[in-house]
Amino acid sequence: RSRRGGVGSSQRDVPRGNPPRPYGPPLQGGDASTSAYAQHERKPARPERSGAKSKEACPERSRRGGVGSSQRDVPRGNPPRPYGPPLQGGDGGRRMKAAAVRQLGQDGVRYGLYFPLAALFPLPTAYGLAQAWGRLEARQAPPGLLDVIRSNAAEALRPAEPPAVDMGEKFFEVMSCDRIDAYAAWLYSWRRLERWVRVSGEERLLSAVAEKRGILLLTFHFGGGSLIFPYLRSRGLGAHLLANALPQVRQVEGWIPYAFARRRFAQIARVTEREVIFVSATSPRKIQRALSAGGMVVALLDVLPEFVGVKAWREQRVPFLGRPARFPTSLLSIVARADATIVPFFGWVGADRRREFAFEEPRRVTDPDDTLAGLVGLLEQYIRRYPYEWHHWPVLQDFYRQAGER
Repeated sequence: RSRRGGVGSSQRDVPRGNPPRPYGPPLQGGDASTSAYAQHERKPARPERSGAKSKEACPERSRRGGVGSSQRDVPRGNPPRPYGPPLQGGDGGRRMKAAAVRQLGQDGVRYGLYFPLAALFPLPTAYGLAQAWGRLEARQAPPGLLDVIRSNAAEALRPAEPPAVDMGEKFFEVMSCDRIDAYAAWLYSWRRLERWVRVSGEERLLSAVAEKRGILLLTFHFGGGSLIFPYLRSRGLGAHLLANALPQVRQVEGWIPYAFARRRFAQIARVTEREVIFVSATSPRKIQRALSAGGMVVALLDVLPEFVGVKAWREQRVPFLGRPARFPTSLLSIVARADATIVPFFGWVGADRRREFAFEEPRRVTDPDDTLAGLVGLLEQYIRRYPYEWHHWPVLQDFYRQAGER
């Protein structure tokens, strides 16, 4: 008769009409006297025996609940959880931990096993394996992300017909092929890779090199660019890479992508024999110094300050996919001060699964605003030609917002 509660619980003081819950969240307010558990009449307290220690003398005996909470009146058959956040909707904290562990496992398989093994095959086969992995990732991605990619692309590409591919799947395929490029550059020399890479407009690059000025080799988050560095080295050209700071990569993407980025940048520095310039307060001076000395810097233009954790940033709004969008002007100002030349280039995977690079006409910076509008217009042309190659479809709306707007 004294065992009516949970398994192994003594519940002599629990009213028969209100059996306690066997388990549950900590009592609100830290005191059961304010809860439904203690709204019934209690038996009078037993007189203390002579010589017995009071609860005030043994505070540890009066602290049976959560950390720092007094729960002297909690029914003995309903012990609260000793630690941790309150249970909410099936314990959201536990689900978050499980999701983090699952993501860590996926990153380990992706970067430590699948892509290194896929890169051992000839590049067209490796791209095919990467695309298959991308389709698998798309099936496991949150439905909201895929919907955002598809809706942003459909709205931005009007009045043209939407592409005859699933933009959500292609997004993950393109990102996977970009990672394959990094592993292929680690494993093979350019002599092996060049049979699977096509380059157009090389004469435009070489004409800019012949002018003996600094060159900003400008690209965008479009396709993949890792193989441009062994190509440049094969032509006797070295280039600095302007890259996101590694702590920012670790904070945004996690430890395994951080290790991948660290290894990727180290490989680029080894191939080009040039320092990788990380975004920081001193990076503008390093870029200008390299360009003024006649060197080459590879940088991406479609970057917003919130992407790289930078607050001081010069921006200009220019037409982009039918609406005014903000793009940075700091790089163009540095090029103007260094009296350097801009050579835009793009990279994508062709229908025969070969990497293609295209160099566009060199241009000088006379008016930063006009130059920026021309470069963004060039990006729009390539996006309309190969819409699935652009990486920023999920964050397109950020380009249309005002600076600092959420």
